[in-house]
Amino acid sequence: MYTLTRLFKSPEFYPVSMDFGNNALQFLQMSRESYRNSVFLDVRTRHIGKSTHFVNLDDVLLASASTGAKTGGVHYILNTAFCCSTLLARYFELFADCFVLKEPSLLTQLALTPESIPRWEEAFQVCLKLLARTYLDNERPVIKVHEACNILGNRLLQDTEITITFLSTPVRRFVLSILKAEFRRQWVRKRVNQMSKRHEFAEVFHDVDIAHLSDAQAACCMWMADNLLSQRLSSSVNCKRVFVIDGDEVADHPLEALSRIAKAGGFAVSQQQLDAVVSHPLVNRYSKDWSISYNAASRQQDLERLEQRWGKEADTAINWMEARKGALCRS
Repeated sequence: MYTLTRLFKSPEFYPVSMDFGNNALQFLQMSRESYRNSVFLDVRTRHIGKSTHFVNLDDVLLASASTGAKTGGVHYILNTAFCCSTLLARYFELFADCFVLKEPSLLTQLALTPESIPRWEEAFQVCLKLLARTYLDNERPVIKVHEACNILGNRLLQDTEITITFLSTPVRRFVLSILKAEFRRQWVRKRVNQMSKRHEFAEVFHDVDIAHLSDAQAACCMWMADNLLSQRLSSSVNCKRVFVIDGDEVADHPLEALSRIAKAGGFAVSQQQLDAVVSHPLVNRYSKDWSISYNAASRQQDLERLEQRWGKEADTAINWMEARKGALCRS
């Protein structure tokens, strides 16, 4: 593998996961194109090497200290899921001076791993440094995270150079997006079970019988939990580095949305650059699969079909949520 002194100079080797039992980091070899062509940097990562590389965490930490690697300047896209965050990441990929990572799996693993596990903090710090690498010195890293990473928002903001866009969606749209597919229904129940064990979400899950929730009720609970994190970040002492925006704005009014996000995140982009991005041919392709045509009209048709099929189920759950949780339901 790469010499460790070079590991922090380039994103050529991507950190996949942490083996806490063996105190090792797993890496895959990547290219700029493989990063771009990977829908997400999880099991769908399109790496270029055949081998998986395991490196001792102590060796990585030593290399990190000797190279003076930093985490600064990264822009994170936190999100409630199914809110056009992948579309926003794809827009950033069209900017020449941005290097984009879509849902890096190591950060997700750390978000889901109890922080009491030995060496968690060291793994977290080295993860941030590895994810901050770019191919060119003038590139700025943009990291679209998995929804589970929202809980790391305050920790990310401890670095004064990190900025965050928190992409959200109205509760009804989120619930309908969950109800449309069986695998999403199963996923939201799993996520709610995970969330219910975190002290950060105690007020959301107080007096809620997780096992007996309907799929739509589980979706409401998940939305409330992520919405609560968004509210806390946007009212924290670091709120000036957090920009909350409805994902619908990114889909329906991309020029205006990108202008606001760029300004809030400190991106130096011209109107000409913004115009070029929003008029790019790939804009009318599905963000998770550029081989599929997709535009605002297609999205509206999908939403109308969801309303017809699942609207009543969503209504019942949302009414239940509002009756039980009141102020927590502010969107």
